[in-house]
Amino acid sequence: MNDIDYDRIAVLRTRLNQARGPDRRLGYEIITVLLPDTPEAQKASDLLQRDDVDTSIEAADLDLTNSVDVVLRFLERRALTADWELFCRATRNGEEPDPAGPYTANLMRGIFMYSGGGWTAPNCLFDLAIQAICAGADMYNEEDVIPLFASPDPKDADPVVDWSDDLKDQTREAVANFWPHIEKWGKLRLKHLNGRFSTIESYELDRGVIRLVDTKSKLFSDYKNVDALINAGWAVD
Repeated sequence: MNDIDYDRIAVLRTRLNQARGPDRRLGYEIITVLLPDTPEAQKASDLLQRDDVDTSIEAADLDLTNSVDVVLRFLERRALTADWELFCRATRNGEEPDPAGPYTANLMRGIFMYSGGGWTAPNCLFDLAIQAICAGADMYNEEDVIPLFASPDPKDADPVVDWSDDLKDQTREAVANFWPHIEKWGKLRLKHLNGRFSTIESYELDRGVIRLVDTKSKLFSDYKNVDALINAGWAVD
């Protein structure tokens, strides 16, 4: 999966997080990027050229935004099998709704965890598939049955004026040598001076890309180097 266009998949994944229902065209676009040079990608690309892509009954096995069963079959084909549980995270009183939707799912594979979110159950699992495949999880073939858990809510933080020099140095170290620092689900967690939180995927760091995904909005921002990241108010959590 080294040919994945990570920049484009990041944009498509943001659209998927924000979608309030099925979006067959978006699903096909993701497939063409997620699985380049495969029969699935070719079929999805062909369907996108048609005027009736939103209503066609063909290639229902690629309509991953419309059916949990279709996503599960897709994950099985990618050797991402597991026992599944979906949790609907209720909004607390006074809390803004999560733009990623009420569904959150985590897939544990060995010592790693891959997560997804979305307004619908299929979109949530499809988001999980994107994260797992981009991280290379489909190269694993564990025989164990591994459960799916709901992710924790982001912890609160009080605004501060600036990070200490020690924490800035820790941030530089964490970005440069991330494997000892990432959480078990394969992400480096960061906090902002204004109390926000974000994460960087391990597969992004592995290719030298500093792309933060906001924990709540799921929107992403890129930084050319770690000093630009720190100057923007971010530090390792």
